[in-house]
Amino acid sequence: MAEWLTAKQAGERAQRHWRTVTDACRAGELHGVQRSVNASWRIDAECLDAWVQGVTCPHQRSNVTPIRRSA
Repeated sequence: MAEWLTAKQAGERAQRHWRTVTDACRAGELHGVQRSVNASWRIDAECLDAWVQGVTCPHQRSNVTPIRRSA
């Protein structure tokens, strides 16, 4: 079972600011999910650990893009 973390929890675990975590999710550097526009990010603990180590997590796919507000 996956352990899902909020951006704040992920930041504490990775010893980074939560905005660094959300920016990494938006940029596709860290695999995270949003359920809807402007929803909070959820990050799998396994993906976070891989990001901290500088490797690609097994879940990350190049065709996954974050949900963004339309202009």
